[in-house]
Amino acid sequence: MGGMNKNVLQGISIFSTTDPRKWTIEELVNFVERLLTNNYTNNNSSELMRISQSLRNQDVDGDVFLMLTEEELTDTLNISLGPALKLKNAIIMLRQRVIAIDNAKRQS
Repeated sequence: MGGMNKNVLQGISIFSTTDPRKWTIEELVNFVERLLTNNYTNNNSSELMRISQSLRNQDVDGDVFLMLTEEELTDTLNISLGPALKLKNAIIMLRQRVIAIDNAKRQS
């Protein structure tokens, strides 16, 4: 599973350029859409639109996204297991990025 973590965020420039805690709802939705389009073999646009709308309806911005659990992704946001696991994987990677951002700020 460790190998999966490295690839899930590849090619998504917002990941490497900004602090995810500061992402607006629309920036977060854009990130999720690109993540699922890049990494989800069953590229179902109606499911992607439903996930995006669910994130908007629940006011999920970058900071909230980092707090989500797998259960909240599947139960509260009603995201099917496949995409939910990909999102959970991305959340883990983004949390690690936040730690790196904070560590870099402390060192400067």
